Amino acid sequence: MMDKPDIPKDDDWRHRFFALDALDSVDPIWSDLVELWDSKRGDALLPAWSSFDMYDFKPWLGYVAVNKVTYEPLDTLTTLWGTELTELYGEDRTGRTLRESQVDWSITLKDWTFWERVADQPCIGHAEGNIYWKSRDYIHLTRIFLPFGQDGRTCDTIASATKQVDP
Repeated sequence: MMDKPDIPKDDDWRHRFFALDALDSVDPIWSDLVELWDSKRGDALLPAWSSFDMYDFKPWLGYVAVNKVTYEPLDTLTTLWGTELTELYGEDRTGRTLRESQVDWSITLKDWTFWERVADQPCIGHAEGNIYWKSRDYIHLTRIFLPFGQDGRTCDTIASATKQVDP
């Protein structure tokens, strides 16, 4: 279990998890992306991030974030934050860690547990909710989180894609 920092109150985001072999259970809005991710796994548990080219993500460009995962304690470093995400969230998160974001993004215990589960189990994560902490609660988002591992087993990268949807 990771060392958790001071945690603010919980929020109304809904988190779901899917086994890596339960791709049909994932919301159809993400089926093309999840199928792309799965196509690069081969016999491995996780695909390597290096197996992908940014052109693979063309339909989602601007809405993709890439986070490098570190352990003991668990944290992530955002190495890519799409331009459309900057518009939605009102800031560029490139170069920021999850721990650095805990106050200004109201990171909750539920959020820490979500990231921990996607990285440690690993599994596919889905999150949906409003950007209440930026006074943008009128913006409702759905996000998919996909784990990657250079060795095919240990999650070292989590990529996510975001879409604005009606609540």
